[in-house]
Amino acid sequence: MTKRASLFGLLLTALVSAGCSSGAPTAEGAVSRGPAAVNTARLIAADAEPGEWMSHGRTYGEQRFSPLDQINTANVGKLGLSWFADLDSRRGQEATPIVADGVLYVSTAWSRVKAYDAATGKLLWAYDPEVPGEWAVNACCDVVNRGVAVWEGKVFVGSFDGRLIALDAATGRELWDVNTDTFVPAGRMRSVRSRHTATRLADGRVLVIGGRDEHERPVAEAEIWDPKTRTWRAAGRLKQARCCQTSTLLGDGRVLVVGGLVRGECLFDDDKPPCYRTTDSVELWDPKNVTFTAGPPLGEDHARAAHTATLLRDGRVLIAGGASNDDGRGDPVTHDAIWEPASSSWHVLEASAFRVYHSATLLEDGSVLFIGGQRDQCGCCAKPHGSGEFASTIVRYDPATDRWIWEGNSLVPRDRHGAALLPDGSVLVIGGQSEDWYHTGVPFGSTERWVSATHCRSTAARSP
Repeated sequence: MTKRASLFGLLLTALVSAGCSSGAPTAEGAVSRGPAAVNTARLIAADAEPGEWMSHGRTYGEQRFSPLDQINTANVGKLGLSWFADLDSRRGQEATPIVADGVLYVSTAWSRVKAYDAATGKLLWAYDPEVPGEWAVNACCDVVNRGVAVWEGKVFVGSFDGRLIALDAATGRELWDVNTDTFVPAGRMRSVRSRHTATRLADGRVLVIGGRDEHERPVAEAEIWDPKTRTWRAAGRLKQARCCQTSTLLGDGRVLVVGGLVRGECLFDDDKPPCYRTTDSVELWDPKNVTFTAGPPLGEDHARAAHTATLLRDGRVLIAGGASNDDGRGDPVTHDAIWEPASSSWHVLEASAFRVYHSATLLEDGSVLFIGGQRDQCGCCAKPHGSGEFASTIVRYDPATDRWIWEGNSLVPRDRHGAALLPDGSVLVIGGQSEDWYHTGVPFGSTERWVSATHCRSTAARSP
């Protein structure tokens, strides 16, 4: 790719994001402000500023959809060059530009950052973190950078050599530079808990909900960690204490809490309190008043825990898999469900496979890939360790057709594993437990990669 060719993505973004924003309304209280004055209120009201692109997904829902309509199928052929800017490298460029308050911020190869006047293309400032050239040997796909973030007058960039850097949005001056390959204290939570959820909010804070305490009792308290102060504060109480639930950030800033385990009756002679049962209850956490309100339940036959929740591109939430232990056995559920935010209701669909402890990964095309899991029992829902059959099947949910598509089998049946979407669109499947090791309770270290183009898996690494 030539240098000039690599500029086209930057130029077109500038035209679409900045050139069609004349006369657009602004969010309340956002008239007189400095550069990159992005905050929670503006992101929630992002649709009121359609000419801005203030986060990598544009809105809290991160759907990457622009409502601008001045450029359409009738006039797109008449687009011309507004301005261009030569970048500083012929290396790969993969960043999504950010447009805020008339300025376009973009990172380039080697984690360099530039700020342009979005209307004229004038370079306002440039920053070079001076990443050592020998770091290039660690690159899988060139020394690219995927973009910056802006917040309250600052521009943040993660450098290729593992640093997090904050810049002054007005001048590009470095404010701080920290090495990210170490752990630092982050404060002590207000409540002891495990099997809880942690949800990143759009303003950078982290909401922790539910879990089990040191006496294995379900926790009702929620709390928020503030990265600015590294402190925790109370964030309301669940109406029903629970653990093993899912918590999903919605496009409007609320958090959808679904299912999980609550206190229940002990059904067997050898059961020791506290005992649990699955619930179909749903709650919504509101960031404005920091409270939980009850939502429409999944339905009496759809109580579950150890399921997954995936925010789809259109703002809906797919609840898949999990198990119900109302009879004490932990049987997988037979139906999945989709949360419809427009009507605040559930749409039930047939389950693709009866599984728990699987992984669910949102792919670039908006579909969701499900890998592995356990087909018979849910250890979280019943006894401390389940004894179900491990699944190797891979299926994909297509939200456009509301259908499940079979994608083959993994190399190793597994559950309780991790899965991560890679920049090339493939999915890396990491660790977990499998049939060879499960009876001893020892996790194993194999990894494999799912590649959509060939519907195949390849072993990436294996530890003893």
